[in-house]
Amino acid sequence: MRLYPHKTPRFLKILGANYIWNVANESKKIYLTFDDGPAPEITEWTLNLLSAFQAKGTFFMVGENLKKYPEIGLKVLENGHQVGNHSQTHLSGWRCSAGAYKRDVQIAQETFQKYLGFSPALFRPPYGRIRRSQGKVLQHEYDIVMWSYLSGDFEYELNFRNSIASLSKARGGDILVFHDNPKYFENLKMVLPPILENLSRDGFSFAALPDPK
Repeated sequence: MRLYPHKTPRFLKILGANYIWNVANESKKIYLTFDDGPAPEITEWTLNLLSAFQAKGTFFMVGENLKKYPEIGLKVLENGHQVGNHSQTHLSGWRCSAGAYKRDVQIAQETFQKYLGFSPALFRPPYGRIRRSQGKVLQHEYDIVMWSYLSGDFEYELNFRNSIASLSKARGGDILVFHDNPKYFENLKMVLPPILENLSRDGFSFAALPDPK
């Protein structure tokens, strides 16, 4: 069983100092983010659960998935959530040039414009894998969003107890990562509800990431 490091190590934040790892605020707001959607069932399940907790989040969508399920992408917006770019093809930055990476992200922007009517200003690199050269190119157009805590819901042998205990330590301004990806639906159903319950009980609220100024 892999014990995935849920909290982001400090050295990664130093290496990616120009990226967003948390959002400073004076209130007890925590920022929920969901990667890889939209997708049938799981995205809608997530929206219903967030509504039950009066929670808002940010959905980093893959362009190819939005093209398949534009009505689900629209539903995310209609429910008052934020949308970010997660590339067109879920491309790993470690496996391509800066030019190819930028083109994939730009194609995603065109997909968002076509199906949602706007181009997101927030970008999250798939797998969190982005070369420094790629980051420099994209930072002219996007705020690159990373995270404070990974839920680990993408792990096939996830230790649910460890994941819940780790994320329950989140504090105001922290950014949490989950996935509305059908492959991880069972894990998300095990992790997300208790996280919302625990943090709500501690007096935290859940907000969408703010638009860049």
